[in-house]
Amino acid sequence: MTTPNEPTGRLNNQAPHLDYYPEWLDNLADDVILQGNFANGEVIGKEKVGKLLSFARSNYAFQDFRFFGKRGELFLEDYRSTIRGSETYRPGGIEIYNFVVVY
Repeated sequence: MTTPNEPTGRLNNQAPHLDYYPEWLDNLADDVILQGNFANGEVIGKEKVGKLLSFARSNYAFQDFRFFGKRGELFLEDYRSTIRGSETYRPGGIEIYNFVVVY
């Protein structure tokens, strides 16, 4: 049995081209809920949320952080990125800005 702060296993990192790996991805609660303006509603459950976030990161060309780390009980990330484009759709990619709050 694991405690809430004990890692439960590393996800398959689908973004090895990125220097940063969010360690909190390996310690999601079984009933985690992901909310964001990219989704119409919520994504619920450790496996679904982990796979979605890992896949999303695989589409980033880079991550340019202003900040990441703990603040009290929260873990915060503030970064910008570009979703990798293709020559047929959005050459150069789409720039995005993210603020992540994990508690």
